[in-house]
Amino acid sequence: MTVCGHFLNIVSFCLSDNIYININPFSYEAHYQLHLACTVMLNFLWSILFFTMRMPVLGMIDILLLDASVIWFMMAVSKKDKPALYMFIPYILWLVIATYLNGYIVMNN
Repeated sequence: MTVCGHFLNIVSFCLSDNIYININPFSYEAHYQLHLACTVMLNFLWSILFFTMRMPVLGMIDILLLDASVIWFMMAVSKKDKPALYMFIPYILWLVIATYLNGYIVMNN
């Protein structure tokens, strides 16, 4: 697993613990937990599509969904949980680079 993969796991753990403690599971805000879980699954799916199955077009679709998901999550938690917002800034920067590289491969292959 790469350094970025380990970083994502650490951030996901910190955020899931933080969200679990601060949000009542029966409240409207409980959807953050589900959204975070979907974001992590999209990240793992991209790795499988792009590296294991060697399907860069499907990987591009997945990573675009992942970009939108992370941006939406950052906007959603920005007013209530500033540490969660700040922890996702390096991740979204990495996603922008990965999206560019994935797009470059799709366009030139």
